[in-house]
Amino acid sequence: ESRGLVERFRASGYFDIVGTVESTKETDRLIDRNIAHMVLVVPEGFGGSVKRGEPVDIQAVYDGSDANTTSIAMGYTEAITSRYSQSKGAKDPSGQIDLRLRVWYNPELKSRWFIIPGLIAIIMGVISALLTSLTVSREWEQGTMEQLLSTPIHPVELFLGKITPYFLIGMIDVLISVAVGVWIFGVPLRGSFLFLLVVSSL
Repeated sequence: ESRGLVERFRASGYFDIVGTVESTKETDRLIDRNIAHMVLVVPEGFGGSVKRGEPVDIQAVYDGSDANTTSIAMGYTEAITSRYSQSKGAKDPSGQIDLRLRVWYNPELKSRWFIIPGLIAIIMGVISALLTSLTVSREWEQGTMEQLLSTPIHPVELFLGKITPYFLIGMIDVLISVAVGVWIFGVPLRGSFLFLLVVSSL
């Protein structure tokens, strides 16, 4: 019976089955490594309970980092399990199968939880990469780069002199963006803040 339920998910065209799990550790691994965006947990004895017409609980675990995708997947999950329950003779779809939905990383499905961190990366890309390249290209167009290269300044020193101001501005922008995200938009900051700064500096 559990295979029949899984097959309904596959046949719907909205889900791709990437594998099966035997423990909660495997569930954690699949979601943490972005291998699966949803894991359907079917309890042992599911088939027997369905055949006897007894209520049975199943759980669907979602990766809530993408709130929109998760919301859509939850809707399809409820529809598929409801149809499956009705196909087994349940007049009330919720009477045969009790579907428990659990969302990780973003339980309330707030889109700003993944939009704000993305904006930090965009800000860093614009400032550190775009502005630096524009400055260097302008130096070449105005002919001042040749003058700088003809001076005793070492190329490494010249390079550091060009990128250091934008690096510092970028790090300040990261601090401001994180502060705004946490204190104004309510995005939780979990993990090492020092590690975040190190990664941002790269």
